[in-house]
Amino acid sequence: MSEAGAPEHRRVLVCFDYEAHWGMPFTSSYDLEAGTLRILEVLARHDTRAIFFTVGAIALERPDLIEEISRRGHEIAGHGWRHERLTGLSPSELERFGAGLDESDGVIEAVTGKRPVGFRAPYLLGPSFFDAAVYELLSSRGYQWASNRELRHVVELLRPDRIGSGRPWHLARARPGLLEGTPAQLLTLALNARVWSRDRVGGSMPSAIRWLRSGRRPYYRGRLLEIPLYSPLDCDLLGLPDPSEPTPQALLDFARFAFLASLAQGPVTMLTFHDWIIAGANRLSLLDDVLASLPELGIEAVTVEDSWSELTRLAGHKPDGEIPRRGELTEAPHTGLSPEMSVIISSYNGEQRLPVTLEHLRHQSLSSERFEVIVVDDGSTDRTAEVAAAQGARVVCLERNRGPAAARNAGLAAARADIIAITDDDCEPAADWLAALHSSFSDPHTDGVGGLVLPTSTDRFCLRYLAARNPLAPLTAELLVSNRLGYRLRLYLRRALGTDSELLAGAELYAMAGANMAFRREPLFELGGFDEGFKFAGEDTDLCHRAHARAGGARLLYQPGAVVLHRFRPNLADTLRRSRAYGRGNARAAIKHPEVRFIVFPFPVLVLTALMAATLTRRKAPGVLGAVIPLLAYPRWPVRAWHRRSWEPLAYAYVQLAEETCTMLGELEGSRAGYAPVPSSLLGAEEAAPALSSS
Repeated sequence: MSEAGAPEHRRVLVCFDYEAHWGMPFTSSYDLEAGTLRILEVLARHDTRAIFFTVGAIALERPDLIEEISRRGHEIAGHGWRHERLTGLSPSELERFGAGLDESDGVIEAVTGKRPVGFRAPYLLGPSFFDAAVYELLSSRGYQWASNRELRHVVELLRPDRIGSGRPWHLARARPGLLEGTPAQLLTLALNARVWSRDRVGGSMPSAIRWLRSGRRPYYRGRLLEIPLYSPLDCDLLGLPDPSEPTPQALLDFARFAFLASLAQGPVTMLTFHDWIIAGANRLSLLDDVLASLPELGIEAVTVEDSWSELTRLAGHKPDGEIPRRGELTEAPHTGLSPEMSVIISSYNGEQRLPVTLEHLRHQSLSSERFEVIVVDDGSTDRTAEVAAAQGARVVCLERNRGPAAARNAGLAAARADIIAITDDDCEPAADWLAALHSSFSDPHTDGVGGLVLPTSTDRFCLRYLAARNPLAPLTAELLVSNRLGYRLRLYLRRALGTDSELLAGAELYAMAGANMAFRREPLFELGGFDEGFKFAGEDTDLCHRAHARAGGARLLYQPGAVVLHRFRPNLADTLRRSRAYGRGNARAAIKHPEVRFIVFPFPVLVLTALMAATLTRRKAPGVLGAVIPLLAYPRWPVRAWHRRSWEPLAYAYVQLAEETCTMLGELEGSRAGYAPVPSSLLGAEEAAPALSSS
């Protein structure tokens, strides 16, 4: 029971030892692809995400199946190289095993975008229960958790094919308390004597016994979180059937009862099946029945990735202050009610930048009880996660640097509020930022809101230029009117002349910058979040474009009161490098969306033509014209120079020309690189990949 007297929230990890014939004790025909698809169909029917402990040889031979499992949102963990025993290995054998893991994990990362961070040893490291060399090898390769302990369950002794009459298990089914009383606990200790006598959970035999009696919680073994297998394996309850031979109904009924009885053992438990057992003959009905019973029992099926915060909390401490590289790290105190807004900040090596951003969020005019702050540590190598946690943010850690789109998706998956605000770790939100964004959502038809992103200072030439020609300014809804070249050219020339009308509060937008945007939760999840195929630049515009393209369109509004200051100190090279990145983002958008055009700026083309003419004709006039074209093409800068009595704005014309040139170069680079969609593994794919054939 919780402190409030309500039943403790219970979760189950649904797992598969995904090993096919590499783990079968006999030679038999088994169609791995057909079996995999059957399992995935049952999981999809019950909306259940599972963990697949995968033998490396499967990843090498059938990467298409690994990709399909990941695409459907399941977590992939390691299960040995070729299902070999890992006890008593010599150093050279252990080295070969590690090389095999590296190869198979590399394949998994290549097809899923994520490297496994969980591991289960074949044969569950029995009979030694702990091998320091194996755990050290796993830690050195970036694994964060293991499930190498099988704890025996009393009900395993009551299998009908072992007991002629079948009465004992029928009696236990009629009186489940028989499995939880003192005799059952003593029998549990006897069944697990080798565990508590050899594994010494907690450092001593008495502490190991207390651990067995008190719910068998996860604990740290070195740097890895150990999540013991709390419930029987399917083979403990069904034996080792030939995949093609049916199982007696009495055994299936017994296994269903035993699995469900084991779920009462603690707040987080585990159900484990072997793919070749459960997918064979008539046994898939057992998986179907057990999953169908979970909602009735009030039990939620999760993956380790989903429940990392809960699992580490149950473990009680982290070794040597080490920060896991996967899942939620910390929970900021909250009232128990869902906040109205969630603020997501993605950060890569932001140890120095992040504190200032979090300090500005602490001083928002919107009450702190009404919003939460989520920092996504995007595979940092510094103390980003520790800094964020120390300042009270919820922290989500990614195992490697994956870019803003993937980091924001990880934040979205952890967010609790219905309104999601996004900014960056080099930004300073104004005191009324969240209040202004929140006020715009008072209209129930508003889907998203964007505000201004301004430099924190104008004490440098490039900062003054970027303040005058802001590349992060919201894009107006005029861009939705037409994609025709003539129309877009008129819009461009109007901006070049500086005759754009000022954006007013409530104006409808085409897109806004990811450093200052907010969306309702529903459209974000409907769209599958940000497209992780955009590694840097363009992911925010792509999200807005897809929002407008969906059925019913989208209503995105401008809120001038929502101001974010962008804290950076660029030089000219940085400014042009960023322009090239924007160009690559434009190219990805144009390849992805047929209705989006590549951007061709006219004036860089004119200048290039003039310079080529001067070179070919060896006359000065075309060269002089090329040098003057920027001042004629962007008259807003000469006018600004006149009004301000300053020569500096004249130089802005040449910087703008260079920026536009670099943007087109970036588009050329992006078009050559192409675009490959990378759907979010946390929020679901924007477009479903083709299903595998079961033939």
